[in-house]
Amino acid sequence: MVIAKAFLLVLFLTGLALAQELPPDMLADLYLLEAVKALESGDRQQALQKIEALDVEPPPLFAYLYGKLLVEQGAGAEAWRRGQALLTQFAIATGRDSEYYPPTLELLLAVAAKLAAAESQARFEDRLPELRQRLNAQLVRVEGGSFAMGCTSLQESCAADEKPVHSVRIGSFLIGKYEVTQELWEAVMGENPSAFADCPRCPVETVSWDDVQIFLRRLNTGGSEESVLGGYRLPTEAEWEYAARGGQRSQGYRYAGSDSWAEVAWYYENSDNRTQPVGQKRANELGLFDMSGNVREWVQDCWQGSYVGAPSDGRAWEQGDCSRRVIRGGSWYGKPSYVRSANRLWYATYFRNNNLGFRIALTPEE
Repeated sequence: MVIAKAFLLVLFLTGLALAQELPPDMLADLYLLEAVKALESGDRQQALQKIEALDVEPPPLFAYLYGKLLVEQGAGAEAWRRGQALLTQFAIATGRDSEYYPPTLELLLAVAAKLAAAESQARFEDRLPELRQRLNAQLVRVEGGSFAMGCTSLQESCAADEKPVHSVRIGSFLIGKYEVTQELWEAVMGENPSAFADCPRCPVETVSWDDVQIFLRRLNTGGSEESVLGGYRLPTEAEWEYAARGGQRSQGYRYAGSDSWAEVAWYYENSDNRTQPVGQKRANELGLFDMSGNVREWVQDCWQGSYVGAPSDGRAWEQGDCSRRVIRGGSWYGKPSYVRSANRLWYATYFRNNNLGFRIALTPEE
């Protein structure tokens, strides 16, 4: 065996002119040696393809090397399935005592995960038009206008970060009638991170600001980074407060749709210590639900400790400490002072909590 390997090495080094005079089975051995030597450079596909082109049974190690190549570098499910078949063939042929047995099993696990993800992506792409249609049907148009943002005289128990009151001019936008639900999140992301995961129509929670960006990117692109198919986004903080207060239809309520928090909000006294299905409480003047309770909601803005220097045109304030993002609204866990329309807080972008979710916004095409 040692002599045979030395002979093949000599052939490899003397070049292809001599190699072309070899019979197919010896050529296969030569090309396999070439592929093994190319492992360090990572460019072994050409030698493996030469073996495949020969009208001969390939050496056993061919199945492992080519299967590994297809699993790790193959473009798409067809290549991965072919690699999976080669690796399975190799594992059965060589048995559990082979030095390649453990890495073959690792590769089989990796390709199974790749194929499962590809199948999930295909199902998502099939459902994407229906998901967008359903989501768009639940968007409410908020006509633009001006409002006083912050701790106005209608509020109470105000904090310093809600001041100074300042005038903001908002352009028209669309915003979700409901907080994003667990069923929508799972349809887009393929999993449900919620602590209260037994309720598809409850708001999704235990999602970070960073998680939400992935959700929006997936919803907008269909999972592809090459093209943007939609403009779903988080609302800005000014848009959120304007909508919570009722926009042009505002009746000056302290909470989103009422001066009685119990009418519009799930909070610690009535929530049964958990989230509740969206849309069960009274809507505000715009027909928006749960803006005062159920889960707190991420918005786009970076955190600022006051409104000094805040944009006056309703855009997101993306200066300062953007490792912290603003959250608005109260939650099932919160007390009444937290469900006021002016109340604001922040979390780090990676933070997750079982009372923290979001709703979607969209800039309309005029």
